[in-house]
Amino acid sequence: MTQIISPTHGKIEQGSMGEEIAYEAATTKLGLSGTNFTPAAHGLDGVFRDAPTGQLVVMDAKFAVGNPFSSLGETKKGGTQLGRDWILTKAECMQRQESAQYTQKNAELGAELKNALKDSNVGIRTVLIHTNPEIMKTVAYEYKGNGDIRSSDNWKQL
Repeated sequence: MTQIISPTHGKIEQGSMGEEIAYEAATTKLGLSGTNFTPAAHGLDGVFRDAPTGQLVVMDAKFAVGNPFSSLGETKKGGTQLGRDWILTKAECMQRQESAQYTQKNAELGAELKNALKDSNVGIRTVLIHTNPEIMKTVAYEYKGNGDIRSSDNWKQL
């Protein structure tokens, strides 16, 4: 692991490393397909598609020691990270041209995410991929869809 120069630079570096590991795990271990999603700061870490069903999968990467669920923070806009309202807020940002999260493909995915969140027959899957940097162990979890998103009881290991 590289030396951390400052808390800010270290966090960015660790976040990027965690996202790269999570992307690899999502595509190789979980068999998810990429969607040409372009991540941006303060947005979703990944949007994938479950190949057999076509269902969208929102992924967040955590590169930290300890409980990854307790690090799902409350945000100023959209509520708890990875929660339904937070994902909806991020999907709306993806559609606004003035947003750093906007690309044409992101806008299309944002619209699809919004529609899937509104249609209970479609829905989306929410996945958190946690890498412990001390032992470089990566574990993927899926939110069960009910209860406190920051409680490990509401996630199942994949």
